[in-house]
Amino acid sequence: MIKSNNNGNQKGKNIMVQQIVLPIKDSNVLKMVQDTLLDSFRAGRRNYTIFQVGKATLLRVSDVMTLKKYDIYNPDGSVKNTSFIHEKKTGKADTLYLKPGADVKIMDRFFRHRELPDSENFSKPEFHLKTA
Repeated sequence: MIKSNNNGNQKGKNIMVQQIVLPIKDSNVLKMVQDTLLDSFRAGRRNYTIFQVGKATLLRVSDVMTLKKYDIYNPDGSVKNTSFIHEKKTGKADTLYLKPGADVKIMDRFFRHRELPDSENFSKPEFHLKTA
């Protein structure tokens, strides 16, 4: 995937800047990314958690940010086996397959504020995870 940004310089001309975004295939690089997310930013724990949920669910960040508690949890608090979502980027309907028990800790951290109404999602700043 190539992302492009048009940035204006002093003379008003546009300069094309390209960033190449590649999947992480090396476990050492993955560890470095996780450490950087966790330790280097003010919102490190929040960003790390979003990354981990994306890794566990294979969703884009934009789709992770729109997840709601009722997408993941049954009314009794157990993790669903599947959930139906609409991808934000493509707009297509998709089935999210969840493994109850495998990623419960990360989902619980993601939805730490269990007392919030189901309509509240993680993208609102007032519901971001606080650093420990």
